Amino acid sequence: MAREWTMGKWIGKPRMWLSFPYSAYTVARIKNDVYGARYEMGDKLWSFPLDLEIAKDISAIAKELGAKLIVEEDLRQWAKAEKERYSSVLKPDDLTADVSRYLPHLRTTRPALVEAMESKPWQIPGAAFIAGQKRVLLADKPGLGKTIQTLAAIAELDIKGPILVVAPRTAVNVTWPDEIRQWLGAEVIVRINSSIRPAERKKRLERVMNAPPNCRTWVLVGPNYLRIRPDFDDFGNYLRDENGFKIIRTVKEGLPELFDIEWHAVIVDESHQTLAGATGNKKKQSAQRLGLGALYIAPNAPQIAISGTPFRGKTENIWGTLNWLDPVKYSSYWKWVKRHYGVMQTTSQFGSGVLKGDKIVDERRFFKELEPVMVRRTKEEVQKDLPPKTYGGTHLDTSDPNSPVAVWLPMSPHQRSQYNSVVKNAVIRLSGSEINVNGVLAEMTRFKQLANACLADDAIPSLPSNKIDWILDFLEERQEAGTKVIVASQFTGFLELLSTVLEKEKIGHYLFTGKTSDAERNKIREEFQKESGDLVVLLNTKSGGVSLTLDMADDVVVCDQTWIPDDQEQVEDRAHRVSRNHNVTVWNLASLGTIDEAVAVTNAAREDAIFSILEGQRGVAYVKEILSKLKDAGAA
Repeated sequence: MAREWTMGKWIGKPRMWLSFPYSAYTVARIKNDVYGARYEMGDKLWSFPLDLEIAKDISAIAKELGAKLIVEEDLRQWAKAEKERYSSVLKPDDLTADVSRYLPHLRTTRPALVEAMESKPWQIPGAAFIAGQKRVLLADKPGLGKTIQTLAAIAELDIKGPILVVAPRTAVNVTWPDEIRQWLGAEVIVRINSSIRPAERKKRLERVMNAPPNCRTWVLVGPNYLRIRPDFDDFGNYLRDENGFKIIRTVKEGLPELFDIEWHAVIVDESHQTLAGATGNKKKQSAQRLGLGALYIAPNAPQIAISGTPFRGKTENIWGTLNWLDPVKYSSYWKWVKRHYGVMQTTSQFGSGVLKGDKIVDERRFFKELEPVMVRRTKEEVQKDLPPKTYGGTHLDTSDPNSPVAVWLPMSPHQRSQYNSVVKNAVIRLSGSEINVNGVLAEMTRFKQLANACLADDAIPSLPSNKIDWILDFLEERQEAGTKVIVASQFTGFLELLSTVLEKEKIGHYLFTGKTSDAERNKIREEFQKESGDLVVLLNTKSGGVSLTLDMADDVVVCDQTWIPDDQEQVEDRAHRVSRNHNVTVWNLASLGTIDEAVAVTNAAREDAIFSILEGQRGVAYVKEILSKLKDAGAA
């Protein structure tokens, strides 16, 4: 007779228990293959998060081992109710469903918001899914209205009390306040930013703590205000004071008051930046990631991560977000990696270790697991008549249709001479036996700067510049046609040089960088979107790559491609948005015989980000290979 396993539901806590005849192999399978498994010494039972997919995994293992699985009635009833609940949730990719019966509270209280969303039919399924699931990664492609869907879900759930929004600077100061006021009206909004003195920040948060419970208060902060250095015991658990509160020490401008508030919802905008991480070990997490995990969040409160680029070039980058949404289920990075990528044992002179597999083993299983937590639609799926982006230029190798497309520019003699000199010196510096990753990245950054323009003795960009020459000719044509243009670069100094040149040429433009004040950012966004506004905006890739709509532009000129294709896409999608049905052309500028070629080839192949390539001596070898090619190209 088959051995019997018994599984039931814990009373009073959201976990399942499992009993089975002991065998070392069975224990190893449970520990290695089932999320959130732990042995309860007092009860002599295995315990797991209350989750349908985990229950299915246990059932599959029992079947594989020839065991009969007996499910207790309380767990059976919970599973039945949970299946019915999930089946009633409108799925985000169901764009043909009758949506009239969804978001009933919102339809009664805010019909104008519902009407606006119905004009973009993918938004109601998205908001309904968030409201139904509560712990969700909203990962729609840029331009599909992630903020309005999030606000609609919060309003549908009629959340009261304090709501925390963690977002980049521009989103805190401009995007979120504007969207909240537009769609939810006269809500209480508390902004915490660098323009407010520390004492006033504290007072504002104290007022939030003392606000009436039926008042909805939005607290908007940057991730830097959540940086902490907590105290842990030997097992990674928080040490607590005599009142049972976590002992938390803030770092730099971190605000301890944020950890004294019980949040009724937490929203993390651009979560791929804030929640990134590949460890469930709190002792190894970044200060801001620790802060997000240490917040007091009310039971069953919504947790919403928002990112148009949740993978950032590598699918495994999503794990940090999953760990934040459900730290009990996703407690072990390596268990998740083993499940979806496989692992391999390695040995070297430094000892043995474990490496992650290069690709997802079973993509269907991978994305099936994400279905209950992720909303992911592309512009092509939701608005089929939106013209795709086109890329101007030519192939690097005209005989190879798979080689990267860009505007390939020869360098001026002075720029080439300076570039070759730097390459030669870099070869000498990197010829030593040891060099750290930061040194490698510093060299590569200098190459990228010189591929844009010459550098003065104090490392300030200066003329001549082959790219600025091309931009001037390009803008002259666009000025005559009256069409608007975004010019983007990673380097603020290069944009400032370009701005000076445009002023001399009397070409009206806006300059949007990390130095731009909040008031000026808002002004640029509003004026550029008007027909009467200047036709050109110079955009820093990082500062202007998120929370910004500039869809009046028909051309995006990228002066220096990033190593991460998803970051590149964020910039391009400032213009290519469903809010305006128009053609967008992207012009990637690249200097021939420079590091620009290596970046373009890497992005074309969709390889890993440079930070994953540059590991120890592998990184040095990679850079030396690039330098060798560049030196040869320069000699030619």
